[in-house]
Order: sequence, then structure tokens, then C-alpha cells
Amino acid sequence: MDWTDIDSLERCNSTDALWAQALQSLRPWALTMPIYLTVEGDRSHPHIHTNLPQIYEQLPSHRDPFLDHCCNSYEPQFTGTEFLSDHPYLEAEEMAFIRGASAKTGFRAGIAIPCDCRDQIGLAFQPRHRAEPRQLHRACDRQDRQPALSA
Repeated sequence: MDWTDIDSLERCNSTDALWAQALQSLRPWALTMPIYLTVEGDRSHPHIHTNLPQIYEQLPSHRDPFLDHCCNSYEPQFTGTEFLSDHPYLEAEEMAFIRGASAKTGFRAGIAIPCDCRDQIGLAFQPRHRAEPRQLHRACDRQDRQPALSA
């Protein structure tokens, strides 16, 4: 990914356009299991793009813990069952959702990236090869938790 890719994301004027551009931009890293979720500040009008529609069979998308815990800043967060111990503030229902989603989809370890904290918009994805947590840590600088986007 380079600045051209980032600039192309910034120029998108709809969630459909952003979804298509994000998939194209993430393709070189073989990132799969993407989730793009938007809601208004009051959680109304949820809009989702994903190749994992079954992830929200247990809990409606507007109640995804990502919205409560990852959209308060632009800091990427490690997500999934492999990182539950990093998030001791999660409630029982939220942990059950994460475990259930993992069981249904295989999404065990990923990175959540808030895109617009005002309207709670963000992406979450897992690498194609079902990365182990240590692989994600190597791909990210653990100190400032910024994804390492260079090849």
C-alpha cells in the first residue's frame, strides 16, 4: 500500500465505493474475512459489507463490541478470540459474540481499524492463512500498534 492507495480511499464518496477500493487495496496482503461496518452516532442505520454474513446471526451488527470499544480512537486494535485477554473490559455477552463468531467463521485473530470515529465506521479483517497472534504482532509495531504497511 502506498499513498496513492490511501488517497483513493479518502476520495470515496460512498460506503460501496470505499468497500470496493478497500478490498482492492488490501488484496496485496492477502487479507481476507473483511468486515466494513457503519452506524450513525446513535447506532441507527447500520450498514455492513462483509464476506462473513453469518457473523451477525447471534448479535445484530449495531451491537458489535467493535463499535463500543474500538471506535473511541483511530488506534488499530487486535481482535478475535486469540486477543480476548487483551480486552478484560468486555462484558459476557460481548465475549460470547466474539467466541460465537469465531466458531461460525474461523475468525480468530485480526485487526480492527476505525475509519471515522464520529459516525463509528471501521474495518476489521483477518489474514488469509488464519494468522496466529504472534504473526499479527510481527506485522504490527506492538509499541504504537500501527500496521506495518510496507512490503
